[in-house]
Amino acid sequence: MPAGLYLHIPFCESICHYCNFTRGVLDGPVKAAYVTALTDEIARAPERGAAVDTIFLGGGTPSVLTPDELARILDACREHFLVAANAEVTMEANPETVSPRQLAGYRAAGVNRLSFGVQSFDDGELARLG
Repeated sequence: MPAGLYLHIPFCESICHYCNFTRGVLDGPVKAAYVTALTDEIARAPERGAAVDTIFLGGGTPSVLTPDELARILDACREHFLVAANAEVTMEANPETVSPRQLAGYRAAGVNRLSFGVQSFDDGELARLG
């Protein structure tokens, strides 16, 4: 039976006070080091070689990754796991962190499903939520 991979991307452009997930404010050098550490961990995972039919990138805000950073992570998954050709690859995204160009880059890297995080369309409620 194929497995699913969950990859946590713990960076956000701002911290919502109601969020209980492990996350931190976006910092470029720390993000770059994290991507390297994550790809290294994927290479050493005791489950490597397992069949995988789902990859889910959650967080934080995975859409703060550049398409190249995302491609490095997904390439490591494909190198060290038996990722099905028709695997569902989902990435959480916030509308304000993506552009058409980024979305095209994520698609080229292998993302075939987005989960858009919208807390509210009401500016007053968004201000209250932080």
